[in-house]
Amino acid sequence: MKNFTILISLSLIIMCGQAFTQKNNQNLIKSITHPETGMQVISSSGENPPQLGPTNIVNQIKDVDINWQFSDPVAVGSKIQVASQTGQTFMSWWLNDERISLYGNSATPDWENFVDTDWEWPIDMTEDGEWAVAGYDSVAQVFNTISSAVYWEIILDGSVFGVKLNPDGTQLFVATNYAGNSYVTAFTVGTNTPDWEVMFSGNGTVFTGSDDASRMVLCQYTGANKMWVLDGANGDILFDAFYKNQNAPGISYNGDVIVNGDYSGNVQVYYYDEANNTYEKKWDYKVGGGGTSVWIIGMSVSGDGNTVAVGTLVFLSGGGYDGEMYVFNSWSPNPLWIFSNAGDEISSIDMSHDGSLIAAASWGPLDHSKPDFWLFRKESLEPLFSINTLGSFNSVDISSDGTLCAVTGKAVHSRVFGSGGILYNIDSDPDGGLIAGFIDLENTNDNANVKIQVNELENYFAYSNVDGNYELKYIPASTYSVTASKIGYYPETINNVVVIEGETTELDISLAE
Repeated sequence: MKNFTILISLSLIIMCGQAFTQKNNQNLIKSITHPETGMQVISSSGENPPQLGPTNIVNQIKDVDINWQFSDPVAVGSKIQVASQTGQTFMSWWLNDERISLYGNSATPDWENFVDTDWEWPIDMTEDGEWAVAGYDSVAQVFNTISSAVYWEIILDGSVFGVKLNPDGTQLFVATNYAGNSYVTAFTVGTNTPDWEVMFSGNGTVFTGSDDASRMVLCQYTGANKMWVLDGANGDILFDAFYKNQNAPGISYNGDVIVNGDYSGNVQVYYYDEANNTYEKKWDYKVGGGGTSVWIIGMSVSGDGNTVAVGTLVFLSGGGYDGEMYVFNSWSPNPLWIFSNAGDEISSIDMSHDGSLIAAASWGPLDHSKPDFWLFRKESLEPLFSINTLGSFNSVDISSDGTLCAVTGKAVHSRVFGSGGILYNIDSDPDGGLIAGFIDLENTNDNANVKIQVNELENYFAYSNVDGNYELKYIPASTYSVTASKIGYYPETINNVVVIEGETTELDISLAE
Protein backbone atom coordinates (compact mmCIF):
# COMPACT_ATOMS: atom_id res chain seq x y z
CA MET A 1 0.00 0.00 0.00
CA LYS A 2 1.30 3.47 -0.86
CA ASN A 3 1.67 6.13 1.81
CA PHE A 4 -0.99 8.86 2.11
CA THR A 5 -0.99 12.17 3.96
CA ILE A 6 -4.32 13.80 4.83
CA LEU A 7 -5.17 17.45 5.45
CA ILE A 8 -8.61 18.87 6.25
CA SER A 9 -8.93 22.64 6.27
CA LEU A 10 -11.39 25.39 5.51
CA SER A 11 -8.80 28.13 5.26
CA LEU A 12 -5.52 26.54 4.18
CA ILE A 13 -5.49 27.53 0.52
CA ILE A 14 -5.13 31.15 -0.45
CA MET A 15 -8.10 33.10 -1.72
CA CYS A 16 -8.56 34.57 -5.16
CA GLY A 17 -5.92 37.18 -5.90
CA GLN A 18 -3.89 36.57 -2.71
CA ALA A 19 -1.27 34.44 -4.41
CA PHE A 20 -0.50 35.09 -8.06
CA THR A 21 2.28 33.15 -9.74
CA GLN A 22 3.81 35.63 -12.19
CA LYS A 23 6.63 34.28 -14.32
CA ASN A 24 9.40 36.45 -15.73
CA ASN A 25 9.04 35.07 -19.25
CA GLN A 26 5.85 33.93 -20.94
CA ASN A 27 6.01 30.28 -21.95
CA LEU A 28 4.86 29.55 -25.48
CA ILE A 29 3.62 26.21 -26.77
CA LYS A 30 2.66 24.46 -29.95
CA SER A 31 1.29 20.98 -30.58
CA ILE A 32 2.95 18.49 -32.91
CA THR A 33 1.10 15.39 -34.08
CA HIS A 34 2.58 12.49 -35.99
CA PRO A 35 0.52 9.58 -37.38
CA GLU A 36 2.78 6.98 -35.76
CA THR A 37 4.21 8.54 -32.61
CA GLY A 38 1.25 10.48 -31.24
CA MET A 39 0.93 14.03 -29.97
CA GLN A 40 3.66 16.10 -28.36
CA VAL A 41 3.48 19.56 -26.82
CA ILE A 42 6.61 21.65 -27.49
CA SER A 43 7.27 24.65 -25.26
CA SER A 44 9.66 27.57 -25.35
CA SER A 45 9.68 31.05 -23.86
CA GLY A 46 9.18 34.50 -25.32
CA GLU A 47 8.74 38.06 -24.09
CA ASN A 48 5.68 39.00 -26.12
CA PRO A 49 2.51 36.91 -25.96
CA PRO A 50 0.38 37.11 -29.11
CA GLN A 51 -2.44 39.61 -29.39
CA LEU A 52 -5.92 38.21 -28.95
CA GLY A 53 -8.08 38.31 -32.06
CA PRO A 54 -11.75 39.00 -32.76
CA THR A 55 -14.58 36.50 -32.56
CA ASN A 56 -17.02 35.70 -35.35
CA ILE A 57 -20.36 34.17 -34.31
CA VAL A 58 -22.86 32.45 -36.58
CA ASN A 59 -26.24 31.99 -34.88
CA GLN A 60 -29.06 30.09 -36.60
CA ILE A 61 -31.29 30.20 -33.49
CA LYS A 62 -31.83 33.60 -31.86
CA ASP A 63 -32.17 32.11 -28.38
CA VAL A 64 -28.66 30.59 -28.37
CA ASP A 65 -26.04 33.19 -27.51
CA ILE A 66 -22.89 33.94 -25.54
CA ASN A 67 -23.54 34.83 -21.89
CA TRP A 68 -20.01 36.15 -21.38
CA GLN A 69 -16.45 35.58 -22.54
CA PHE A 70 -12.95 36.04 -21.18
CA SER A 71 -9.44 36.28 -22.67
CA ASP A 72 -6.38 35.50 -20.58
CA PRO A 73 -3.12 37.12 -21.75
CA VAL A 74 -0.79 34.26 -20.77
CA ALA A 75 -2.55 31.13 -19.47
CA VAL A 76 -4.12 28.49 -21.75
CA GLY A 77 -7.60 27.08 -21.06
CA SER A 78 -7.39 23.36 -20.32
CA LYS A 79 -10.30 21.42 -18.74
CA ILE A 80 -13.83 22.68 -18.12
CA GLN A 81 -17.11 21.75 -16.38
CA VAL A 82 -20.50 23.47 -16.02
CA ALA A 83 -23.46 23.14 -13.68
CA SER A 84 -26.76 24.48 -15.00
CA GLN A 85 -28.49 24.46 -11.60
CA THR A 86 -26.11 27.11 -10.31
CA GLY A 87 -24.85 28.57 -13.60
CA GLN A 88 -21.28 27.84 -12.55
CA THR A 89 -18.26 27.18 -14.76
CA PHE A 90 -15.27 25.40 -13.20
CA MET A 91 -12.06 25.17 -15.19
CA SER A 92 -8.28 24.84 -15.12
CA TRP A 93 -5.64 27.07 -16.72
CA TRP A 94 -2.08 25.95 -17.46
CA LEU A 95 1.28 26.94 -19.01
CA ASN A 96 1.38 30.32 -17.21
CA ASP A 97 -0.41 31.45 -14.05
CA GLU A 98 -1.59 27.86 -13.56
CA ARG A 99 -4.81 27.87 -11.58
CA ILE A 100 -8.35 26.66 -11.17
CA SER A 101 -11.16 29.18 -11.55
CA LEU A 102 -14.81 29.10 -10.56
CA TYR A 103 -17.07 31.51 -12.49
CA GLY A 104 -20.67 32.44 -11.83
CA ASN A 105 -22.69 34.68 -14.12
CA SER A 106 -19.81 36.83 -15.36
CA ALA A 107 -16.22 36.71 -16.58
CA THR A 108 -15.06 37.82 -13.13
CA PRO A 109 -14.30 34.62 -11.20
CA ASP A 110 -16.01 33.93 -7.90
CA TRP A 111 -12.66 32.54 -6.77
CA GLU A 112 -9.35 31.23 -8.07
CA ASN A 113 -6.48 29.19 -6.66
CA PHE A 114 -2.99 29.58 -8.15
CA VAL A 115 -0.36 26.83 -7.92
CA ASP A 116 3.02 26.75 -9.68
CA THR A 117 2.77 23.33 -11.33
CA ASP A 118 4.34 22.03 -14.51
CA TRP A 119 1.30 20.55 -16.23
CA GLU A 120 -2.47 20.60 -16.55
CA TRP A 121 -4.88 20.17 -13.65
CA PRO A 122 -7.42 17.33 -14.01
CA ILE A 123 -10.76 18.51 -12.62
CA ASP A 124 -14.34 17.41 -11.97
CA MET A 125 -17.51 18.99 -10.58
CA THR A 126 -20.81 17.48 -9.48
CA GLU A 127 -23.82 18.18 -11.69
CA ASP A 128 -25.44 20.33 -9.00
CA GLY A 129 -22.31 22.50 -8.76
CA GLU A 130 -21.89 21.98 -5.01
CA TRP A 131 -18.59 20.04 -5.06
CA ALA A 132 -15.48 20.26 -7.20
CA VAL A 133 -12.10 18.52 -7.28
CA ALA A 134 -8.76 19.38 -8.85
CA GLY A 135 -5.50 17.46 -8.98
CA TYR A 136 -1.94 18.69 -9.48
CA ASP A 137 1.45 17.08 -8.92
CA SER A 138 0.80 14.58 -6.08
CA VAL A 139 -2.25 16.32 -4.60
CA ALA A 140 -6.02 16.02 -5.08
CA GLN A 141 -8.12 18.78 -3.49
CA VAL A 142 -11.89 18.77 -2.91
CA PHE A 143 -13.79 22.06 -2.67
CA ASN A 144 -17.23 23.05 -1.55
CA THR A 145 -17.71 25.61 -4.30
CA ILE A 146 -18.95 28.37 -1.99
CA SER A 147 -15.29 28.98 -1.12
CA SER A 148 -11.79 28.65 -2.55
CA ALA A 149 -10.69 27.12 0.75
CA VAL A 150 -9.77 23.46 0.45
CA TYR A 151 -12.45 21.35 2.12
CA TRP A 152 -10.27 18.24 2.06
CA GLU A 153 -7.12 17.11 0.30
CA ILE A 154 -5.15 13.93 -0.11
CA ILE A 155 -1.43 13.77 -0.85
CA LEU A 156 -0.37 10.66 -2.74
CA ASP A 157 2.78 9.01 -3.97
CA GLY A 158 3.41 9.81 -7.62
CA SER A 159 1.61 12.20 -9.98
CA VAL A 160 -2.15 12.69 -10.27
CA PHE A 161 -3.48 12.52 -13.84
CA GLY A 162 -7.20 11.91 -13.26
CA VAL A 163 -9.93 12.69 -10.70
CA LYS A 164 -13.64 11.86 -10.45
CA LEU A 165 -16.34 12.64 -7.85
CA ASN A 166 -19.48 10.65 -7.18
CA PRO A 167 -22.78 12.59 -7.63
CA ASP A 168 -23.07 13.91 -4.08
CA GLY A 169 -19.36 14.62 -3.61
CA THR A 170 -18.85 12.10 -0.82
CA GLN A 171 -16.42 9.84 -2.69
CA LEU A 172 -13.32 10.65 -4.75
CA PHE A 173 -11.58 8.48 -7.32
CA VAL A 174 -7.97 9.36 -8.18
CA ALA A 175 -5.62 8.01 -10.88
CA THR A 176 -1.87 8.31 -10.29
CA ASN A 177 1.42 7.20 -11.82
CA TYR A 178 4.16 6.10 -9.43
CA ALA A 179 7.40 4.14 -9.87
CA GLY A 180 6.46 2.77 -13.28
CA ASN A 181 2.96 1.68 -12.24
CA SER A 182 -0.48 3.29 -12.38
CA TYR A 183 -3.11 3.25 -9.65
CA VAL A 184 -6.81 3.91 -9.30
CA THR A 185 -7.71 4.69 -5.69
CA ALA A 186 -11.12 5.39 -4.12
CA PHE A 187 -11.52 7.52 -0.98
CA THR A 188 -14.44 8.54 1.15
CA VAL A 189 -13.99 12.32 1.27
CA GLY A 190 -12.55 13.23 4.67
CA THR A 191 -10.90 9.83 5.22
CA ASN A 192 -7.25 9.09 4.48
CA THR A 193 -7.65 5.31 4.28
CA PRO A 194 -8.55 4.15 0.74
CA ASP A 195 -11.85 2.40 0.21
CA TRP A 196 -10.03 0.36 -2.43
CA GLU A 197 -7.01 0.58 -4.72
CA VAL A 198 -6.00 -1.21 -7.92
CA MET A 199 -2.50 -1.23 -9.41
CA PHE A 200 -1.59 -1.67 -13.10
CA SER A 201 1.88 -2.30 -14.47
CA GLY A 202 2.99 0.67 -16.58
CA ASN A 203 2.07 4.36 -16.56
CA GLY A 204 -1.52 5.41 -17.20
CA THR A 205 -2.43 7.96 -19.86
CA VAL A 206 -6.04 9.00 -19.22
CA PHE A 207 -8.72 8.36 -16.62
CA THR A 208 -12.47 8.87 -16.72
CA GLY A 209 -15.62 7.52 -15.11
CA SER A 210 -19.39 7.42 -15.40
CA ASP A 211 -21.19 10.35 -13.79
CA ASP A 212 -22.98 8.03 -11.36
CA ALA A 213 -19.52 6.72 -10.31
CA SER A 214 -20.50 3.09 -10.93
CA ARG A 215 -17.68 2.63 -13.49
CA MET A 216 -14.11 3.91 -13.64
CA VAL A 217 -11.92 3.66 -16.76
CA LEU A 218 -8.10 3.68 -16.84
CA CYS A 219 -6.21 3.68 -20.15
CA GLN A 220 -2.55 3.16 -21.08
CA TYR A 221 -1.34 4.52 -24.43
CA THR A 222 2.08 2.90 -24.08
CA GLY A 223 3.02 -0.48 -22.68
CA ALA A 224 -0.10 -2.59 -22.45
CA ASN A 225 -2.20 -0.45 -24.85
CA LYS A 226 -5.20 -1.31 -22.71
CA MET A 227 -8.46 0.18 -21.53
CA TRP A 228 -9.61 -1.26 -18.20
CA VAL A 229 -13.16 -0.79 -16.85
CA LEU A 230 -13.47 -1.03 -13.05
CA ASP A 231 -16.47 -1.41 -10.77
CA GLY A 232 -16.70 1.87 -8.85
CA ALA A 233 -18.04 0.09 -5.77
CA ASN A 234 -15.05 -2.18 -5.15
CA GLY A 235 -12.42 -1.75 -7.87
CA ASP A 236 -13.07 -5.11 -9.52
CA ILE A 237 -11.85 -5.19 -13.12
CA LEU A 238 -14.91 -5.92 -15.23
CA PHE A 239 -13.42 -5.66 -18.71
CA ASP A 240 -10.37 -4.76 -20.74
CA ALA A 241 -9.90 -3.95 -24.41
CA PHE A 242 -7.25 -2.69 -26.83
CA TYR A 243 -6.55 1.03 -26.53
CA LYS A 244 -4.27 3.17 -28.68
CA ASN A 245 -5.08 6.79 -27.97
CA GLN A 246 -4.14 9.73 -25.77
CA ASN A 247 -7.75 10.81 -25.25
CA ALA A 248 -10.40 9.52 -22.87
CA PRO A 249 -13.18 7.18 -24.03
CA GLY A 250 -16.79 8.40 -23.82
CA ILE A 251 -19.12 6.80 -21.27
CA SER A 252 -22.84 7.05 -20.48
CA TYR A 253 -24.19 8.29 -17.15
CA ASN A 254 -24.60 4.78 -15.68
CA GLY A 255 -21.56 3.33 -17.46
CA ASP A 256 -23.54 0.85 -19.55
CA VAL A 257 -22.29 2.23 -22.90
CA ILE A 258 -18.66 3.08 -23.73
CA VAL A 259 -17.19 4.40 -26.98
CA ASN A 260 -13.49 4.00 -27.66
CA GLY A 261 -11.41 4.84 -30.71
CA ASP A 262 -7.82 4.46 -31.85
CA TYR A 263 -5.15 6.05 -34.02
CA SER A 264 -6.12 3.84 -36.94
CA GLY A 265 -9.58 5.37 -37.25
CA ASN A 266 -11.46 2.49 -35.64
CA VAL A 267 -14.48 3.20 -33.41
CA GLN A 268 -15.72 0.55 -30.97
CA VAL A 269 -18.93 0.70 -28.92
CA TYR A 270 -19.27 -1.57 -25.89
CA TYR A 271 -22.44 -2.47 -23.97
CA TYR A 272 -22.54 -3.75 -20.42
CA ASP A 273 -23.75 -7.36 -20.16
CA GLU A 274 -25.48 -7.52 -16.78
CA ALA A 275 -25.89 -11.31 -16.84
CA ASN A 276 -22.14 -11.85 -17.11
CA ASN A 277 -21.00 -8.68 -15.31
CA THR A 278 -18.74 -7.61 -18.16
CA TYR A 279 -18.85 -5.71 -21.46
CA GLU A 280 -19.21 -6.94 -25.00
CA LYS A 281 -18.50 -5.14 -28.24
CA LYS A 282 -21.77 -4.03 -29.84
CA TRP A 283 -20.24 -2.80 -33.10
CA ASP A 284 -17.23 -1.17 -34.71
CA TYR A 285 -16.82 1.35 -37.49
CA LYS A 286 -13.93 2.66 -39.61
CA VAL A 287 -13.99 6.43 -40.14
CA GLY A 288 -12.90 8.05 -43.41
CA GLY A 289 -11.76 11.56 -44.17
CA GLY A 290 -9.76 11.01 -47.36
CA GLY A 291 -6.29 11.45 -45.86
CA THR A 292 -3.32 9.15 -45.49
CA SER A 293 -4.45 8.23 -41.98
CA VAL A 294 -6.95 9.32 -39.35
CA TRP A 295 -7.14 9.42 -35.56
CA ILE A 296 -10.13 9.32 -33.26
CA ILE A 297 -9.82 12.32 -30.88
CA GLY A 298 -13.01 13.58 -29.16
CA MET A 299 -15.40 10.85 -27.93
CA SER A 300 -18.77 11.15 -26.21
CA VAL A 301 -21.83 9.10 -25.19
CA SER A 302 -25.06 10.80 -24.14
CA GLY A 303 -26.07 10.31 -20.53
CA ASP A 304 -28.96 8.05 -21.50
CA GLY A 305 -26.62 5.90 -23.60
CA ASN A 306 -28.58 6.34 -26.85
CA THR A 307 -26.24 8.63 -28.81
CA VAL A 308 -22.56 8.32 -29.68
CA ALA A 309 -20.33 10.94 -31.29
CA VAL A 310 -16.65 10.93 -32.25
CA GLY A 311 -14.38 13.62 -33.66
CA THR A 312 -11.34 12.92 -35.83
CA LEU A 313 -7.97 14.25 -36.94
CA VAL A 314 -7.26 13.56 -40.61
CA PHE A 315 -3.69 13.64 -41.97
CA LEU A 316 -3.94 14.96 -45.53
CA SER A 317 -1.85 13.43 -48.30
CA GLY A 318 -0.37 16.78 -49.34
CA GLY A 319 0.42 17.79 -45.77
CA GLY A 320 -1.80 19.57 -43.31
CA TYR A 321 -4.83 18.43 -41.39
CA ASP A 322 -8.60 18.16 -41.43
CA GLY A 323 -11.30 16.83 -39.11
CA GLU A 324 -14.75 15.25 -39.10
CA MET A 325 -17.48 14.40 -36.60
CA TYR A 326 -19.61 11.26 -36.77
CA VAL A 327 -22.91 10.90 -34.89
CA PHE A 328 -24.57 7.50 -34.32
CA ASN A 329 -27.44 5.90 -32.50
CA SER A 330 -25.51 3.82 -29.99
CA TRP A 331 -27.10 0.58 -31.19
CA SER A 332 -26.15 1.02 -34.85
CA PRO A 333 -22.83 1.42 -36.76
CA ASN A 334 -24.57 3.47 -39.47
CA PRO A 335 -23.83 7.17 -38.93
CA LEU A 336 -26.84 9.45 -38.62
CA TRP A 337 -24.67 12.14 -40.23
CA ILE A 338 -21.05 13.13 -40.83
CA PHE A 339 -19.85 16.71 -40.38
CA SER A 340 -16.80 17.18 -42.63
CA ASN A 341 -14.03 19.65 -43.42
CA ALA A 342 -13.56 21.07 -39.94
CA GLY A 343 -10.00 22.13 -40.84
CA ASP A 344 -8.21 20.30 -37.99
CA GLU A 345 -8.94 17.90 -35.19
CA ILE A 346 -12.26 17.93 -33.35
CA SER A 347 -10.73 17.85 -29.92
CA SER A 348 -13.67 17.55 -27.54
CA ILE A 349 -17.38 16.61 -27.73
CA ASP A 350 -20.10 16.64 -25.10
CA MET A 351 -23.87 16.07 -25.17
CA SER A 352 -26.96 16.81 -23.14
CA HIS A 353 -28.24 13.80 -21.20
CA ASP A 354 -30.76 12.82 -23.88
CA GLY A 355 -28.34 13.53 -26.75
CA SER A 356 -30.64 16.14 -28.28
CA LEU A 357 -27.86 18.77 -28.22
CA ILE A 358 -24.25 18.11 -29.21
CA ALA A 359 -21.43 20.58 -28.48
CA ALA A 360 -18.16 20.16 -30.38
CA ALA A 361 -14.82 21.96 -29.97
CA SER A 362 -12.07 22.03 -32.58
CA TRP A 363 -8.62 23.41 -33.23
CA GLY A 364 -9.95 24.85 -36.50
CA PRO A 365 -7.89 25.49 -39.64
CA LEU A 366 -4.57 27.33 -39.41
CA ASP A 367 -5.96 30.28 -41.37
CA HIS A 368 -9.00 30.51 -39.03
CA SER A 369 -11.33 30.47 -42.03
CA LYS A 370 -13.84 28.19 -40.26
CA PRO A 371 -15.38 27.96 -36.78
CA ASP A 372 -13.75 26.13 -33.88
CA PHE A 373 -16.97 25.58 -31.88
CA TRP A 374 -20.38 24.30 -32.97
CA LEU A 375 -23.70 23.45 -31.34
CA PHE A 376 -25.84 20.85 -33.16
CA ARG A 377 -29.22 19.23 -32.72
CA LYS A 378 -28.90 15.45 -32.95
CA GLU A 379 -31.10 15.36 -36.05
CA SER A 380 -29.04 17.70 -38.23
CA LEU A 381 -25.46 18.38 -39.27
CA GLU A 382 -26.43 22.03 -39.85
CA PRO A 383 -25.11 23.83 -36.73
CA LEU A 384 -27.50 25.88 -34.62
CA PHE A 385 -24.61 28.07 -33.49
CA SER A 386 -20.88 28.44 -34.09
CA ILE A 387 -17.93 30.52 -32.91
CA ASN A 388 -14.86 31.36 -35.00
CA THR A 389 -11.83 32.68 -33.12
CA LEU A 390 -8.13 33.21 -33.84
CA GLY A 391 -7.40 30.42 -31.37
CA SER A 392 -8.11 26.74 -30.84
CA PHE A 393 -10.49 25.07 -28.39
CA ASN A 394 -9.31 22.22 -26.15
CA SER A 395 -12.32 21.30 -24.02
CA VAL A 396 -16.10 21.68 -24.01
CA ASP A 397 -18.81 20.78 -21.51
CA ILE A 398 -22.59 21.08 -21.83
CA SER A 399 -24.97 20.63 -18.91
CA SER A 400 -27.17 17.59 -18.60
CA ASP A 401 -30.28 19.61 -19.47
CA GLY A 402 -28.54 21.32 -22.38
CA THR A 403 -29.14 24.86 -21.14
CA LEU A 404 -25.54 25.86 -20.37
CA CYS A 405 -22.29 25.24 -22.22
CA ALA A 406 -18.70 26.39 -21.79
CA VAL A 407 -15.67 25.99 -24.04
CA THR A 408 -12.02 26.93 -23.51
CA GLY A 409 -8.68 26.78 -25.24
CA LYS A 410 -5.66 28.66 -26.55
CA ALA A 411 -5.70 32.23 -27.88
CA VAL A 412 -3.71 31.29 -30.98
CA HIS A 413 -3.79 28.10 -33.01
CA SER A 414 -2.51 25.04 -31.18
CA ARG A 415 -0.02 24.29 -33.96
CA VAL A 416 1.86 27.58 -33.68
CA PHE A 417 3.94 28.94 -30.82
CA GLY A 418 1.92 31.20 -28.58
CA SER A 419 0.17 31.52 -25.26
CA GLY A 420 -2.93 33.13 -23.85
CA GLY A 421 -6.34 31.59 -23.40
CA ILE A 422 -10.00 31.99 -24.35
CA LEU A 423 -13.16 31.06 -22.46
CA TYR A 424 -16.80 31.29 -23.59
CA ASN A 425 -19.90 30.73 -21.47
CA ILE A 426 -22.91 30.03 -23.71
CA ASP A 427 -26.68 30.00 -23.25
CA SER A 428 -27.11 26.79 -25.28
CA ASP A 429 -30.87 26.36 -24.82
CA PRO A 430 -32.61 26.76 -28.22
CA ASP A 431 -35.90 27.21 -26.34
CA GLY A 432 -39.04 26.62 -28.42
CA GLY A 433 -41.78 24.17 -27.51
CA LEU A 434 -41.98 20.41 -27.12
CA ILE A 435 -44.20 17.83 -28.80
CA ALA A 436 -44.43 14.60 -26.82
CA GLY A 437 -46.75 11.66 -26.61
CA PHE A 438 -47.41 7.99 -27.22
CA ILE A 439 -47.41 5.94 -30.43
CA ASP A 440 -49.59 2.80 -30.55
CA LEU A 441 -48.90 0.26 -33.30
CA GLU A 442 -51.75 -2.10 -34.09
CA ASN A 443 -51.36 -5.76 -33.02
CA THR A 444 -48.00 -5.47 -31.28
CA ASN A 445 -46.51 -4.50 -27.92
CA ASP A 446 -43.32 -3.25 -29.58
CA ASN A 447 -44.03 0.36 -30.50
CA ALA A 448 -40.42 1.31 -31.30
CA ASN A 449 -38.90 3.09 -34.27
CA VAL A 450 -41.91 5.04 -35.46
CA LYS A 451 -40.67 8.27 -37.05
CA ILE A 452 -42.51 11.41 -35.94
CA GLN A 453 -41.83 14.33 -38.28
CA VAL A 454 -42.76 18.03 -38.18
CA ASN A 455 -43.49 18.49 -41.87
CA GLU A 456 -42.91 22.24 -42.17
CA LEU A 457 -39.42 22.11 -40.65
CA GLU A 458 -36.27 20.51 -42.01
CA ASN A 459 -34.81 17.71 -39.86
CA TYR A 460 -37.23 18.05 -36.94
CA PHE A 461 -38.07 14.44 -36.16
CA ALA A 462 -37.82 11.80 -33.46
CA TYR A 463 -38.36 8.06 -33.04
CA SER A 464 -40.53 6.26 -30.53
CA ASN A 465 -39.06 3.79 -28.03
CA VAL A 466 -40.32 0.26 -27.31
CA ASP A 467 -43.04 1.62 -25.02
CA GLY A 468 -44.17 4.03 -27.74
CA ASN A 469 -43.01 7.19 -25.99
CA TYR A 470 -41.35 9.99 -27.93
CA GLU A 471 -40.54 13.69 -27.69
CA LEU A 472 -39.54 16.38 -30.17
CA LYS A 473 -37.64 19.32 -28.66
CA TYR A 474 -36.73 22.89 -29.59
CA ILE A 475 -39.61 23.50 -32.03
CA PRO A 476 -40.17 27.20 -32.84
CA ALA A 477 -43.61 28.39 -31.72
CA SER A 478 -46.14 28.05 -34.55
CA THR A 479 -48.81 25.71 -35.97
CA TYR A 480 -47.67 22.57 -37.80
CA SER A 481 -48.69 19.25 -39.30
CA VAL A 482 -47.06 16.14 -37.76
CA THR A 483 -46.71 12.77 -39.49
CA ALA A 484 -46.04 9.41 -37.83
CA SER A 485 -44.78 6.61 -40.08
CA LYS A 486 -43.22 3.16 -40.04
CA ILE A 487 -42.79 0.51 -42.73
CA GLY A 488 -45.69 -1.93 -42.56
CA TYR A 489 -48.16 0.65 -41.20
CA TYR A 490 -50.33 3.34 -42.75
CA PRO A 491 -48.82 6.78 -42.00
CA GLU A 492 -50.95 9.19 -40.00
CA THR A 493 -50.80 12.99 -40.31
CA ILE A 494 -52.23 15.29 -37.64
CA ASN A 495 -52.89 18.87 -38.76
CA ASN A 496 -53.12 22.10 -36.79
CA VAL A 497 -50.71 21.05 -34.06
CA VAL A 498 -50.05 24.19 -32.01
CA VAL A 499 -46.60 24.59 -30.43
CA ILE A 500 -46.21 27.24 -27.70
CA GLU A 501 -42.88 28.56 -26.46
CA GLY A 502 -41.81 26.82 -23.26
CA GLU A 503 -44.77 24.44 -23.20
CA THR A 504 -45.43 20.79 -24.07
CA THR A 505 -47.99 19.80 -26.70
CA GLU A 506 -49.33 16.29 -26.02
CA LEU A 507 -49.90 14.26 -29.18
CA ASP A 508 -50.82 10.54 -29.14
CA ILE A 509 -51.07 8.71 -32.47
CA SER A 510 -52.25 5.22 -33.48
CA LEU A 511 -51.06 3.47 -36.66
CA ALA A 512 -52.92 0.65 -38.39
CA GLU A 513 -51.17 -2.26 -40.08
